[in-house]
Amino acid sequence: PETAASDPKMELTGETGHLGKPGEEVFAVRFMGEKAYVVTFEQTDPFYVLNVTDPTNPIVVGELQIPGFSSYLHPIKIDGVDM
Repeated sequence: PETAASDPKMELTGETGHLGKPGEEVFAVRFMGEKAYVVTFEQTDPFYVLNVTDPTNPIVVGELQIPGFSSYLHPIKIDGVDM
């Protein structure tokens, strides 16, 4: 019998549309609870925070332009708040 792990098809749950400027691509994503943290890549790394409480309707709730290059997103806690 075919299992989900061996089935190359993935079912689309929800989508945001394009993130970033024209020509930028999603480079890294970290899911933490009801948030997804996304970095796109071109010359700077735009950083996006998405609310994925409803995975059929992810919503961009924050954006930050970060100079340089991000290849790894590591979760931290500041004043008890997951970042």
